[in-house]
Amino acid sequence: VALLADTPIYRRDNVRGEYNVVFSKDCIEKLVLKFFKDGLINKVNLNHKTDTTGITLIESVIKDERFTIEQFKDVPDGSWIVGYKVENPEVWNEIKNGKYTGFSVEGYFYEIPETEKDEIAEFINSLL
Repeated sequence: VALLADTPIYRRDNVRGEYNVVFSKDCIEKLVLKFFKDGLINKVNLNHKTDTTGITLIESVIKDERFTIEQFKDVPDGSWIVGYKVENPEVWNEIKNGKYTGFSVEGYFYEIPETEKDEIAEFINSLL
């Protein structure tokens, strides 16, 4: 699972301290569409630092009622499930040895603070 829908992801940094990031179903759908439009199926790096080659996205599905995958039955609808073909022998050995155990989708995301969300909602409602 590359992106788990509507599930808090713990983060901690030196600027904001501790917080959670949550990707909604709609947000994931937009991210996946942009991913494919931008042709990123071969764009992979290791630990957000080192670009690598020989790794290609070969499977991609956004889980919903149309797709019932037994191994992912407990994954929330709207989550993005991917499969990659690793043809880079060095990286494949590192995966088998446990150095790499999962995915992290890299991107620059704009966050709207809760107080601004309320103000935006009020403004939109005033227009309706």
